[in-house]
Amino acid sequence: MGASHPKIGLRTMGLSLLCLVGLSVSTVMAESSVRTGLYGRAGAAVGVSQSGRLDQLNAALPGLLIRRGIVPAGSQILEARVETGTLLGASVGLGWRFHPRFAFEGSFDWFEARADFTLRVISPSLPDEVLAGTTEAGNVSGWTFVCEAKGYLATGTFQPYGSIGLGVMGESANFALASVLPASWSEMAFAPRFGAGLDLALTPRVALNLDAGYLLGTGTLASDDLISLRLGILGRF
Repeated sequence: MGASHPKIGLRTMGLSLLCLVGLSVSTVMAESSVRTGLYGRAGAAVGVSQSGRLDQLNAALPGLLIRRGIVPAGSQILEARVETGTLLGASVGLGWRFHPRFAFEGSFDWFEARADFTLRVISPSLPDEVLAGTTEAGNVSGWTFVCEAKGYLATGTFQPYGSIGLGVMGESANFALASVLPASWSEMAFAPRFGAGLDLALTPRVALNLDAGYLLGTGTLASDDLISLRLGILGRF
């Protein structure tokens, strides 16, 4: 019985060595399976924005409605606001993965959403009734152009990454209720972007890309931060 222990030990060491070799080979294969070079990306984009200009407009609306005679003097305005829906659009990007774990990318995102005007008021002539209504006020659109640096945490099938970049962000609004609301505005400013995402490799050349980013408004858009979500297909050349 005592002579059998060295054999078990050698067998265990042999199996452990094989496992280590297999793990090393699989790691090398995963690293080498990542294609470096140029790539393109395209897909859908969703944006969530906090518009400082829109907040200022909503704060001024009650007085504006009374001064312009839209609401009779002496009315009690319960609600008067312009609200936008979810920003929907598209995103495209062109990048260069110069190392399995690092890449540079330039991207352009475009968003648009409908804006609705909601009014709830109690008129002096009808003190027991709440008059309410919602109508389309126009639309709000936005765009971003950003250059980013990406760092990948893994290079296998699942490739999570973090990104940081700097670009330009624009916001425009066009309202149809010109007698009540400003007809339009358009602003543009620099905006840093902080993001994280995942490339899910489908083939060595094609991957599914999911990305989330936060753009920090500056200058005239200092109170207009934007959260952007991207979902698309990435193709390597």
